[in-house]
Amino acid sequence: MSITDAVVDLLQAAGLGQPGSTIFKFHAPERVKKCLLVLDPLEGFQLDEDLPGYLKGSFQVVVRDTDYQSAMTVAKQVSDALNLHRLNVNGIEIKRMRATHAPIAYRIPTAK
Repeated sequence: MSITDAVVDLLQAAGLGQPGSTIFKFHAPERVKKCLLVLDPLEGFQLDEDLPGYLKGSFQVVVRDTDYQSAMTVAKQVSDALNLHRLNVNGIEIKRMRATHAPIAYRIPTAK
């Protein structure tokens, strides 16, 4: 199991969606208008040679919705669900997980 898998499991356990239909890893189909997308960092997770198996880093959860306020509400729920301390999720031991940035909105590009 990966960190991304653990995050998907945590989001599902919080009642925020179902993997493969409203929660996706790495890519969300364009046809799905409301979903969560969990992304690993482009640079990967930092390894510690003195602590085998210990990973440090970040990930992103993108909230896709057709309504700005609904998306921001879900983003807050995601942030709350992933504010964790000392938890084991299917073999992944989480020491500390928390949001480090406030949610931001991306506008849909419009054709000119």
